[in-house]
Amino acid sequence: MRKQIFALIMLMGLGTSVAWAQKGDWAVHSYISTNLMFGDTDFDHPTKGLSPGVGFALQYGLTDDLRLYTDASLASINGGGNEYYFEHQNLTGILGLQYDLLGAFTNEPSKFAVFIDGAIGWSYFQSIAYNTNTNEVIAKVPADGAYSASPMGSLGGSISYAIANQVDVVLGYKTFMMIDNDWGDAQSGGAAESDYFGQISIGVRYSINGHEPMAKVPQGDYDDLVAAKKAAEQEAEEARQELETARRKYDTQIEDLYNILSVMNNNIDSLEQKITVLRSKPESNNEYVVESRGGQPVTPDATNTKWRIVIGSFPNAQMANEFAAQRVVEGGEYEVVFIADLNTYRVVYNSYGTLNAAKTDLERVKSVITNAWIIRF
Repeated sequence: MRKQIFALIMLMGLGTSVAWAQKGDWAVHSYISTNLMFGDTDFDHPTKGLSPGVGFALQYGLTDDLRLYTDASLASINGGGNEYYFEHQNLTGILGLQYDLLGAFTNEPSKFAVFIDGAIGWSYFQSIAYNTNTNEVIAKVPADGAYSASPMGSLGGSISYAIANQVDVVLGYKTFMMIDNDWGDAQSGGAAESDYFGQISIGVRYSINGHEPMAKVPQGDYDDLVAAKKAAEQEAEEARQELETARRKYDTQIEDLYNILSVMNNNIDSLEQKITVLRSKPESNNEYVVESRGGQPVTPDATNTKWRIVIGSFPNAQMANEFAAQRVVEGGEYEVVFIADLNTYRVVYNSYGTLNAAKTDLERVKSVITNAWIIRF
């Protein structure tokens, strides 16, 4: 029966993930151990030197450095001397506190951690003593089929190393005291009123709701950082507003410059600002009709003053119409106009009601015709 219980708890321990969240979170810890009874174990009996055990714990971080934990373990302790040897088994549960020494003295995150801990609890144990020479049972504590209960206290420490964000390997040691009970080796006697045994363990600890390691910052420094962040955000907003104001100012100046440039281009094209389009009746000196590339009349609105993108200038109408027919840039109205003062035919890609609309299309047109320009008439 004891073997079945031992096997069941060992499977539970080995199947349990590990236990400590790096920053005040929940964690679980499973481990295997070897155990020895102080004052009674000299390992003279060759087959009783290994004393295996298994356990698991649940931990919770009360603060960054202080942890509350509960631990359940099943351990065997084998030892003896020249006259007798003993076999001891115990099922122990403890509740304790664990303190991070490195974390208490440094704010820098580290993969290593060193802990001290203390705990109190309760143990149910059974010990059997055998004659070393005959292997006969000479004492059994307590009676057959029962376990003796004893209050327990423990002190110890551990070293852990983080192999992943939520996973640590832990090497630990604890000294357990069976309070006011010296029957741990199935024999009573000696000056000590309590038996002691040690537990050396290695295991894995897993943070259930872990997160990326964080450095600790004093409250005053944290407040300064928050204030500096708010000040930086305010300065950034003020700078953004200043930049937006400057952008609007420069946009206005650029539009003014385009207006001036347009006037200059108009003056160059015609000192009298007189623009004549291709005539449907060349013999007429007074009637002008704006025509499209195909000879169809254009809406009269085309003769209104607008911002226009000019993509070509030619000495005669045939060349201007042939160029317009190629439609080298997608879209556009492709109107051909005649500048009387310069005796020049120009191809207008498109006409716009606002400068910004013309500027938007100009960048695209210039990717094909680099010497395109904007003029207003």
